[in-house]
Amino acid sequence: MKGSQSQGIRKAKAEQTVLALKEAARKLFAERGYLATKITDILAEAGRSAGVFYDHFASKEELLEALIADFQSDAAAGAAAMDCAADEHDLSDRSQLRAHIEVFWRTYTSHLPVMVAMFQASMVDEGVTAGFGEWLNTTMLHQHLEHLEKRGVALAGEPALLASALSSMLLQFAYVWLATDGRAPGGTGARSAPSADEAVDMLTSLIHNGIVAKN
Repeated sequence: MKGSQSQGIRKAKAEQTVLALKEAARKLFAERGYLATKITDILAEAGRSAGVFYDHFASKEELLEALIADFQSDAAAGAAAMDCAADEHDLSDRSQLRAHIEVFWRTYTSHLPVMVAMFQASMVDEGVTAGFGEWLNTTMLHQHLEHLEKRGVALAGEPALLASALSSMLLQFAYVWLATDGRAPGGTGARSAPSADEAVDMLTSLIHNGIVAKN
């Protein structure tokens, strides 16, 4: 009994340490950027020792991967909350399409420091670049578009390519306005950043009108 209780205490402490390291990393990535943040900075912010860090992560890159996994988990939970299989989604239905985009925007916003860190890391680390497509793959969107095609909907392009184009647009648009307030290439100084509802509504209209081929 004592052994299992002691094991439970150790597990709880380990979970608290991992959480503290993740929160410190998110805070510093937001303030300084991923590339300028060192492991020693994360340790100081979290109030943990180097030995404790390496008990859980082999490197800053591995910590980033754990944060990306959290992003993926939240995105999957948001999609699961829609409570239907891929072949039951209808992206030609504006309300369903908007629900998907809202999940994307909300998840990106809540994990913004991690998304920016991933972009920055991919610029200098080929391993991160290779994993970038895997972490943010277009499989689900591809499946939804294939379902539309099987139903006889004439798409604006081949499902895999169209999924890639739409995903790239969503990611870049979110980065430009959420991470740089419109200052990155693709932004504009003519207006302030859109609200969440404005961005989601605009993206919904753009994609809704763009996925179906027009004669």
